[in-house]
Amino acid sequence: MKKNFISTVTSFKNTASNQAEYKTILQYLLLNHFDMRQFFIVAVSSLLVFSSCREIFAKRIRGNGNITTQNRSAGQFNSIDVSGSIDVYARQDSSYSIKVEADENLQQYVETVNEGNVLRIKTEEGFNLRSSRQIKVYVSSPMFQKFEASGACNIFSQGKISSSSAINFDLSGSCDVTMDVNAPKIAAEASGACSLKLRGEVKDFHVRGSGSTDIKSFELLAENVDLDISGAGDADVYASVKLSGTISGAASVNYKGSAQTDIHTSGATTVKKID
Repeated sequence: MKKNFISTVTSFKNTASNQAEYKTILQYLLLNHFDMRQFFIVAVSSLLVFSSCREIFAKRIRGNGNITTQNRSAGQFNSIDVSGSIDVYARQDSSYSIKVEADENLQQYVETVNEGNVLRIKTEEGFNLRSSRQIKVYVSSPMFQKFEASGACNIFSQGKISSSSAINFDLSGSCDVTMDVNAPKIAAEASGACSLKLRGEVKDFHVRGSGSTDIKSFELLAENVDLDISGAGDADVYASVKLSGTISGAASVNYKGSAQTDIHTSGATTVKKID
């Protein structure tokens, strides 16, 4: 079976259009060929191989230690897409702005591109930046509708992010997102080993998590929470009216609040009310 599995992975690697697609295919194959324990062993090993290969073929550039701040042209945007080892600080303001804090000789390799109201923040492809201090990008916008994060990036809110419509989160890899939010609806999808920490107020909170994701939202005061958690993920939520969803694998859910519960479980899951 192992020989057939390796052959299948090799075949998909040759046909996948990019690394992200290959990782998605590999995750699917792993889930269908191994039990949970085997999955995590192989998954971690695979991530190490991917990271090593990327570093080997990328040109390494070390920061010169001279930290500079660069203000950049922003344009209009209401969504952020971050990838790579970058810390992003989002602030709600009446104007749009982008400020990059990085080593002087690395500034040119930190990309901030506005594409259809989506601000994409990443490091230039083909370069392995060794910064003397963490690269930081500060952004402001009158409104934020979506936050996407992949890789080893972090996103923080500076003050509360409020919206009259839904706020969406799409997270993958090993990213960490910590935000203070206020919206009628929040929808979050997380995979890999990412972490999402939310506080604030919301009416409807929808969460879909897979892998070993970690959802920390006891301080997000929600009326209704709908969960779909699989793998070995953890979710801490607060619900005052209704808590519903499906929990599978080795996932764990802790909840606060007086909500009525309608949760379907399978596998080695645990659901616990915290007083």
